[in-house]
This record gives sequence, structure tokens and C-alpha cells, in this order.
Amino acid sequence: MEQKNYNGEGSIIKKNFSGENQTEVVCEYTLPDYFPDIKRILHVFSDVRKTGMYVSDDKIEYEGCVSCSVLYRGEDKSLQCAEFKAEFSDRIQIKGENDAVCDVVFSPKNMTLRALTPRKVSLKARIETHTDVWEEERITPEIKGVSSEDKIERLTQNIGFSEISVCEETGIGVSEDINVPDNMPTVERVIHTLIHPHQTEVKGAEGKAFVRTELRGAVVYETGDTAGKIAVMPVSISVSHIVQCENMTDDSVCIGKINVYDITSAVTENTNGEKRVIELDFLYDIKILSSTEKFVTAPYDMYAVGCSGFPEYKSIKCDKSPYSLKGNFSVNAQLEKDVCENITGNISLCTGNVENASYSINDGRLVCTGTCDICAVYEGEGYDSVRVSVPFKGEIDIPQKNLNKAVCAVCRCGDVKIRYDGENYFADTEIYVDSVLSEECNYNVIQSIGFENKADGDKRGTFTFYYPTSDEGVWDVAKKYGVPTEVIKSANGISDLISHKNVILIPKKH
Repeated sequence: MEQKNYNGEGSIIKKNFSGENQTEVVCEYTLPDYFPDIKRILHVFSDVRKTGMYVSDDKIEYEGCVSCSVLYRGEDKSLQCAEFKAEFSDRIQIKGENDAVCDVVFSPKNMTLRALTPRKVSLKARIETHTDVWEEERITPEIKGVSSEDKIERLTQNIGFSEISVCEETGIGVSEDINVPDNMPTVERVIHTLIHPHQTEVKGAEGKAFVRTELRGAVVYETGDTAGKIAVMPVSISVSHIVQCENMTDDSVCIGKINVYDITSAVTENTNGEKRVIELDFLYDIKILSSTEKFVTAPYDMYAVGCSGFPEYKSIKCDKSPYSLKGNFSVNAQLEKDVCENITGNISLCTGNVENASYSINDGRLVCTGTCDICAVYEGEGYDSVRVSVPFKGEIDIPQKNLNKAVCAVCRCGDVKIRYDGENYFADTEIYVDSVLSEECNYNVIQSIGFENKADGDKRGTFTFYYPTSDEGVWDVAKKYGVPTEVIKSANGISDLISHKNVILIPKKH
């Protein structure tokens, strides 16, 4: 009996692996000689980024870098910020091939930094790695027992699915001059610069993506008017870049993830000879996750003229109809009294990061939960700080109610403030969400079918096409044609109800 693969169907892209891994990072850092001794560590601004990745048959080897900015109060009561990096590498076992589409995401957990001596700090961190692998799955049925395609009759369906692609570009350099407004004091030295992506827009085109990002943050600097006094100046920078993405189309739905690092600052004078110009230089990486809706034809019923056979079915789960959803919601939380009692002066700097974000869809809304880690630096006898974790839960309406899965999302906080109403302290922030949603679907397709020899005395075939009505079940059709119900179920891969089938095959009695 001849075995044959029928050429006429295609393949889909589907997620076949999702895994977690943890890597421990331990390092020590000694302050350079030009920094004063550490009196008290106020806050640690940290970031983790991927620096390399290699995919083999059964594993992903990756390299990363933890960047830390240690904001501390010196022995001389000055505000200082020292920066250092810690590199790490690890691997995660996967189920995939060399040409699979892979995405690796790092999340720092349990990061602690303490002063071993007035000039040395110790960093310990656990880096959680989340890995997704998408691969091609063939849906071409295997057909046995026939040698000519002309003998095969089939009913097909169009399967919609989202093809995922990931493209990256690293080490993009930016130089920007920031002018200090006349209503702010002049700059003696820059203590620390905070820059975070606020909003990223990605527009797909054939083979490339146009990325525009608004970066927001603040420059913390020591003023030239009063020695030891600091000022915080808000900054906003817009950067644009074109990334080459082979699978990108005009219809692609995208999320852009930006990582900013290696920020350096220098103070220069303006045309009037005043120190009111800050030269910023930094690097940033772009990672784009895009989803494009595609269709492929697959058989859900098949028969051969003059031959009898029963198919084996398989269920394919995939995502379709990608949709981009952006939104934001406010978080307002009253702080604990024991935290508020520590604030003894005016708040100079307030910043926050989103941690442990998760996403779900409920009742036509995207539900986002997580924790906002907020740090407030205030002026007392020297500088000091408080750190609070504010849990949040927010909802964003989804216009298309058929969407039931969050494929990927980016969550960040902005406009962080701590306010005092005369009795209590409150933490206020805005949570911004950028996500790609999809509709998760199941399709039944023929995996294989084996046809027997021609039926004796019957050249017209061994199946009859029947179009059921919405209220007919297997038993009704079986009674009408005098065929056992189990035979009809096996021939069509169905259970009791058949209303979802446009047409079914009725095996003939022999």
C-alpha cells in the first residue's frame, strides 16, 4: 500500500514551550577614591538587560548584565551616586529547533545591597528568566493507500493564526543637550540621571519597523547657588530609530521594549557663561515583538472515490486576530504611619518601578496586577529616604470582546508622587500598559487517513455528504441512514452534537 503526503496544506506558528529559570548573581564593588565614604545607602536603581543569546537544539544559552546605581549619603552629608555592573550567564533547557522564534525576559528578584565597609558594597540578586519558544507546526495530513490525487475529495477550512516574530537592535547611541530653565538654579555637578521609556510607538512596514520612544525622567544635581543643595529637573527626550525586521508587514501588531543604560552627564556653560547646559550621552536597546495574522488551508473532512477509510484527527490550539491595546490607570494608596514618621523634611526626589506584573482577561477587560516599588529621598539632617511597596490592580476596557488572551504586555509607572494632606501621606502614580491581545481558538484537522482497496461493486465511493440542520444530533442522522452512531462519530471526529459541522460524511453500509 503506497504512502503519500498530500501537498496542498501549510503550517502554523504556535508556542510549544514556555519555561522559567533562576540565576544567582553575587558581586562586590569598591568605591573609587574620588567618592566620599558611605554613611547610609538611600536607594539602589537597578536594571537587567540581555547582552547575548545562543539557541541550540535543546537549550538557550544567554548572557546578561545587572546595572546598579547606588544613591547614598556620604560621611560629609553630601548626596552621591556610584554606578557599577555585574555580568552573569546561564542556560535553560527548551523544546525547540535552531530556527525557532525565541524570547528571553529577565526580572530581578530579591535584590539586596549592603555596605560591607564605608568603601565597599555587596550585591546579591536572583534573576528570574522567562523563555518563550514559538515553532512551525505542519498541518499537512498523511494519506495512505492512494496513488493519485485525483481520487481524493476533501472539505477544507481556513485556519487563522498569529505569526510571532522577535527582532532586536542593541547599542544605539544618543547625545542630547538639556538646557536648565532660568527659574532653576545653575548646575555645579550632576549627581544622578533617571531616564525611563514612557511611551513607545512602533509602526510596521515591509521588512522594517519604525520606532519612536518618548523618554522621561529627571536630572538630580547639586546647585551652584548653594553648596550641598540639590535640585531635581524633569527631562523629556524623544528618540527615533528604524529596525530591520524580516517578518514585519504593514498589518503587524507590535510592542516595543526599550532599555536605557550607560548614561553619562557633563556640565557645560551656555552662551552667557552660566552652567545651564547638561550634556547627556546614553545607549539604548530595542526589542520588538510583533504579531501578524495569517491564514492556512487545512482539511477537516476527506474521502476517496471507490475507497473506504477513517481519519485520525488532532486538535490545534493557536492564537488569531492580534490586537494592540494601550491604556493607563491611577493608583492612590495611603502609606503606613510608621513609614510616614520617618519623613522629616521636604521630599526632593520620588521614583518608582513596577514589579511582579501579571495580566489576565476578565469580562472584556484587561486586568493588570502588580506592585509599584516607590523610593522617596527627603532632606533632613543630611539626606535620607523611605521605600514603600504599593500593590495595585487596574482594568482597561477591551473594545473587541472576542479577545481572550494577553500574548505579551509592558507595564510601567510614571508621575510618581508622595503627598501630605496635613494628616496622612499618600503615594500617587500612573500605571501605563501596552499589550498585544489575541483570540485563542481550537481547530480539528485531519492528522492522517488510510484508505482501503476499492469497495466491491461500488465505483461511486463509500461516503455520502450530508448537511445537518442545527437541531440534529448523531443519533438522528444515524437513524435516517441506518448507520451505527459510532461509525459516524469515528468518520467525522465528533461527539454527540454535530451542529458545528457544515457537512459530515456518512459511511455507506456494505
